[in-house]
Amino acid sequence: MRLDEHGCLYTDPMRFRQILLNLLDNAVRYNRDNGNVIIAGSNEGGKINIHVKDSGLGIPEEEREKIFEPFYRVEGTEVDGTGIGLVFVKQLVH
Repeated sequence: MRLDEHGCLYTDPMRFRQILLNLLDNAVRYNRDNGNVIIAGSNEGGKINIHVKDSGLGIPEEEREKIFEPFYRVEGTEVDGTGIGLVFVKQLVH
């Protein structure tokens, strides 16, 4: 992904779609009933940042890096999943 000086994003549309779908899927599935999902973007020093925030329970700070490890699941989570969605996102971004 690349952002030019005019703010135009150059990326593989299929990859970008998969990134967004995985992030949004997690935000919706791990949210509380009738919760909110906020999506924002920023450009910091030529790096594109996508921020997805939901009103769910959140991820404890000590576990935030672990969520990108294959098959890792936050303890106490009752939502079905494989633990590979965010791993896939990280691979697509890099």
